[in-house]
Amino acid sequence: MPIELRCARRASRRCITWLAGAKHARACPGTRLRPLGGFIVLAGLAACGPVPQGHDGVVARVNGEEITLRQLEDELAVPGAGESAPGRHRPLERLVEQRLLAQQAVASGLDRDAAVSRILERTRREVLAQLALDRLVGDVRPGAKQVRAYYAEHADLFAGRRIYTFRRFVLEQGLAAPVKARLDAAKGADEVTAILSSAGVAYSRMTDVRPAETLPAKLLAEASAMSAGDVLLFNDGSRVVLMQLVATTAEPVRLEAALPSIRARLAQAMRRQKAEQVVGELRRKAHIEYFQRKADVQSTAMADEGAIGAAAAGPLQSPRTALAR
Repeated sequence: MPIELRCARRASRRCITWLAGAKHARACPGTRLRPLGGFIVLAGLAACGPVPQGHDGVVARVNGEEITLRQLEDELAVPGAGESAPGRHRPLERLVEQRLLAQQAVASGLDRDAAVSRILERTRREVLAQLALDRLVGDVRPGAKQVRAYYAEHADLFAGRRIYTFRRFVLEQGLAAPVKARLDAAKGADEVTAILSSAGVAYSRMTDVRPAETLPAKLLAEASAMSAGDVLLFNDGSRVVLMQLVATTAEPVRLEAALPSIRARLAQAMRRQKAEQVVGELRRKAHIEYFQRKADVQSTAMADEGAIGAAAAGPLQSPRTALAR
């Protein structure tokens, strides 16, 4: 009889009788125990079927409230949860402390607070919405043809990938037109420094080495067209950033090495597109009423979205000619 079937049949007969602190352990035949982050977990746990309820399914009690093996498994599934680096609590201890604090919140009446109720309801809606969207979108995987096309269309990131070395100047104030014109003609970092100093412009200076994939798309498009000595000027919040290209080094990435990255990028784009289609179809089938003027709602949302986009991207200008404008 296969091990998996024996395990499933014995699930109700205490596949695990000891975990994280009990005195004895007995695992399903053919499986083995191994340490993970200070706990003993079953290597063949997935084959053992549902976690038995009652004493064998409980790993701790906090003021009479049980913490089950399934809850501990969920905690261990969180990335980094099993790490035992200094200053980090182990997963079971985190669950114990979480229960203590939750019990204190209930005892003090926080669960009946109107603001807390709204937060809980919003969180519930968000979780349900995300789960529904994940199910409706399903598993999306790009094909080999799509992967090859993406590789060819994004040469700056792969076949023509380069490492950019910039001299970065962060200015605390804007630049007058004459200063921009002088910077446009500058040939090196020392000359840029001299121009800024003579104009009384406060700045900080550093060397910035950036692989192509770490640059924002707009900045990469500008950088790929620059030659050594060219200057790029753009706004970063209230400050002005001046980046002078010092050198580039070719470091191409072959298609085989780029496959995981390309598949992830394409899958993310495909999921986003499918999600938009799914939500659009739900909206078409639904009966939606707005009790605030729709134009006001949309204009507010668009203004917020525009402000966020501007803050994230920042206005970029072309090398050389950007300084003259």
